[in-house]
Order: sequence, then C-alpha cells, then structure tokens
Amino acid sequence: MSNPCDAVHFLIGTPPGEGLVLILVEPISFWGGVCSETGAVIDTFHPQFGASLAGRIVYMPVSKGSTAGPGALLELIYAGLAPAAIITPEPDLAVLTAACMAQALGVPVPAIGTGRPVTVEAGSERPTSIS
Repeated sequence: MSNPCDAVHFLIGTPPGEGLVLILVEPISFWGGVCSETGAVIDTFHPQFGASLAGRIVYMPVSKGSTAGPGALLELIYAGLAPAAIITPEPDLAVLTAACMAQALGVPVPAIGTGRPVTVEAGSERPTSIS
C-alpha cells in the first residue's frame, strides 16, 4: 500500500472510493463546518449548507480552519460519516494529517497518487473507474 502522507487523493469508505460526487465550491472547515454526528455541512455561511459529505466523493478546493480540522475529520472517519474519497487539487494539510493519523491508528486509508485517472461518465454522479 502506498503511503497516504504522500498522496493527494484518499479513499476512506468501503468499498473504497464509491459514492456520489459532491463538488464543494468553497473551502470548508471540518471543525465547526461539518457535523460530527451526521457528516452534513453545518457552516451556515457555506453555499452548500446542509449537504452531506458522508459516503460522497468530495472534491474541495482546500480546507480551512484551525489545526483541530484533522481531528474532526478523524472523528468522521471513526463514526463512518467521512466522505468515501476526498480529492483536492493540491496536498491539503488537514486531509493529509487525518489520513496519516487514521493509518497510524490502524484504519486503512488507501491512497491514490497524483496523476491517477478517475473516470466519471457524462450524466453520472458516480466515478465509473479509478485506475
């Protein structure tokens, strides 16, 4: 298994990487911006307030917030409410840290390295392949 600390994309759910796509149009804070009991966006100023991240393939430009963000994402992972995958255009400290902490605590977090193709068919909200 590749080292999740070196990758940009993380498959968290089971089966890894399957789920509906959710493209976040603005950065999000996992600490205070996402409910740890539901996985929903609770930041009332976020344009996607109320959307659930749980089990989704989430593309986000970047996370925001404090150093508590990785811990909040780790809580979502342990509760089974994390996204099935998180895709960021650049390495994101909160996502990288949470993935590394989860792996260190024995939760497998497979990584997809930068440049791996992900196919989403036209009209589909689900990836059709990750090679």
